[in-house]
Amino acid sequence: MQYNKPPIPYQYNEQVFSIRKIRKNFDAASINEQPHRHSFYEFLYIQSGEGKHEIDGITHDLKAHTFHIISKGQVHQFLFAKEIEGYLIRFKDNILPAVLSSKEGYYYNILHQISQHHDFAVAASDQTLVHVLLERMLEEYKTQTTKVIDLSLIQHLLYPLLILMHRYSNAEIVTQDHQQNQYIQFINLLETHYKQHHSLDYYAPELGVTKRQLSIICQEKTGKTAKQLVDERIMTEAKRLLKYTALSLKEISDRLGFKNLAYFCRRFKKKVGQTPTEYKNK
Repeated sequence: MQYNKPPIPYQYNEQVFSIRKIRKNFDAASINEQPHRHSFYEFLYIQSGEGKHEIDGITHDLKAHTFHIISKGQVHQFLFAKEIEGYLIRFKDNILPAVLSSKEGYYYNILHQISQHHDFAVAASDQTLVHVLLERMLEEYKTQTTKVIDLSLIQHLLYPLLILMHRYSNAEIVTQDHQQNQYIQFINLLETHYKQHHSLDYYAPELGVTKRQLSIICQEKTGKTAKQLVDERIMTEAKRLLKYTALSLKEISDRLGFKNLAYFCRRFKKKVGQTPTEYKNK
């Protein structure tokens, strides 16, 4: 028997950034909400009220003083909201700085770590700061009347929120279950060493597990093997360097720790489906 199940639609956002207040009360039927994938990152900040939403088929409570994270490609659906006060932010990762420096990729790295979580409860000591940043961001967004939005101020209001959530992400490591701890430790280790170490021969011993155990942990958390996550992280950085910089292929290959340019090109073609030159030209 064949099932002609339609693919989950993508919800696109042509803007690099948008922000709005969340509707106070709704259910999935009243807003015609269906499961959909995102082509952007979406942060929900709930100040008060309650509700529920689904991420990749798992139901999560919308809780007060909490950031809820929906990453690109995840399947999302709002279920209901009751007396909600809060903000909805949508942005593409090209809002992040592409400047090459000693801290190259800093905001991309912390966004990657943040996206491994579904939510972050905001401490009472940080709630006023978060509200001020979001409210000023909303005011700035509303003043933009042209099609080309000046994101200068908005960018510098978004960055402190990313840094704050990154701190919460690091703090959560000590409170979660052991397997979750190992997974997050692997992600953190990967962010630090993916340019130098492409093999699980480095990561597994550093975490005190076998390569097989590490892959089982990653598959349970993400549906992907540890090696797939390593390869994806390297290719993501390769695509960023091809798209946003004038570095030569040889410079990119060297920067990402490949033994030679030919090997880098073969790996890129296998993983991305295009040669680095084809990708850059496109």
